[in-house]
Amino acid sequence: MTDTPEPSSPETSAPAPAAGPEGIRRGRIGLNVAVQITLGILLFALVNVISWRRFRQWDYTYSRSFTLAPSTETFLADVKTPVRVSVLTQRGGAVEKDLVPLLDQYRRLLRNRLRLEYIDTLRDVQAWENFKVTTAKSNIRIESNGILVQSDPAKEGAPVSTQWIPEENLYDMDREKKTPIAFKGESLLNSALRAVTNPDRPRVAWLTDIVKKRMVPEGSAFNVMADIAARQNIDLEPWPILQFPQAESEFRAAIIARPNLFGAQQEAVFTRLFEKPGNGIIVLLDPEEPCPEFDRFLARYGVVPQDDRVLHAYATAKGPIKDFAVDVRFLESDGVTRGIAMQPSILLGQTKSLRMLANTEQQKDQNIQIIPLMSPSDRFWAERKYSEPLPTIDEPEEKQKPICVALSLERGAARDPRVQLLSSRMVVTGNAEMAMPPVSPQNYDFLTHSLNWVLHRDVTAPNDSTTDKVKHRFRIDITPAQWKRLFLITTVVLPLAALAAGVMIWSARRS
Repeated sequence: MTDTPEPSSPETSAPAPAAGPEGIRRGRIGLNVAVQITLGILLFALVNVISWRRFRQWDYTYSRSFTLAPSTETFLADVKTPVRVSVLTQRGGAVEKDLVPLLDQYRRLLRNRLRLEYIDTLRDVQAWENFKVTTAKSNIRIESNGILVQSDPAKEGAPVSTQWIPEENLYDMDREKKTPIAFKGESLLNSALRAVTNPDRPRVAWLTDIVKKRMVPEGSAFNVMADIAARQNIDLEPWPILQFPQAESEFRAAIIARPNLFGAQQEAVFTRLFEKPGNGIIVLLDPEEPCPEFDRFLARYGVVPQDDRVLHAYATAKGPIKDFAVDVRFLESDGVTRGIAMQPSILLGQTKSLRMLANTEQQKDQNIQIIPLMSPSDRFWAERKYSEPLPTIDEPEEKQKPICVALSLERGAARDPRVQLLSSRMVVTGNAEMAMPPVSPQNYDFLTHSLNWVLHRDVTAPNDSTTDKVKHRFRIDITPAQWKRLFLITTVVLPLAALAAGVMIWSARRS
């Protein structure tokens, strides 16, 4: 008899239930969430601290609207006096849009030395009236939009220096189209900051009665140099040397453009002015108005103006052509052309070359150093027979010699660069037209740097045209059919596409 197993009942044959999942440990989850939140807060704080202490900004705008010029950053690093800038303009206008990012950069560099305030002259009526009352007590009358820059002394009642920048001066305008070409806010702000933080304004003389005067509808060279001087916090004053020869002791420098009358008395005055340590002279020679007496004055220091013209001549089917408009390039130097070296420019009118003497006895005794600043392109040469219909080069090797049309001269400089001594400085150019309006930005910068250099302001001028923000306007013409297509895409197609995507995601989750 065999034993057969009894059929098992459903109760005994069912498998034992698996052990249930471990219960949720709420304490552990809460701790995990708290740790994550704490780490997130610490990471956020760490990123902000690092970004504050190691600030970096990348500016990809066409006009570099969010970047200050390197010379401006150098200048602002030397500003130690607290200043206050009040911007008076309409909120949302073009001026505010250009000024806000610019002043943010100033605030980043000056930190607590700069106090900023914005007043909407159209909407903030009460603040605008209070501001006018406050400034009127300081003998400052402001009735229009603009920027007021003031020194901010720590002591109550201390004298306050102020500079006013009208809103209409902030832009270079296209005279025909009446549209802005460049935003000059950085340049004008630098000028105003220099004026209120360094009230010392050197006096520079403009020779008036021993020169040939020339005017154009836009003005004269004096107007150009006066604009440069105003931007650099310099007083440029006319000086009739024949009437007041004893006034030379009142000036730090002199500018003489197109000299045509120069006698023994003027030579003695100029010698005393130039050879006083710390003084300087800027000379703009006119090839069409030679002055042998003044040329002899320059030759004493090693600069010999040549009786020639820098030109390019060639024959065409219509006859010979002489090109007197000279393409030039600024040369490398540690003085005048620092920051503008190798930039191209053009000299209109006529230009004469300058020969530099070397190792003369007087140069050795007075430690005179001459450095070329400007040279024409290879296709130009210095021609003595410039009046001929088609000048040609008699000696081809002459064309290969470097030609100098502008130079700097320093008398009495220390031989050891570590020794700081005041020297006498001079800048001479063989072209007077470069200062005639309308002056090109490159020539404007060269004259600006020359004026600062002869006054021993060796830091590159922070407010030349290199700081201006060029305004570019781009126009896209759209036809009515294209406007209709854009309207349908933005108001119908894109909203329906977003709605369809939302419905698909919702239905997928429901299923």
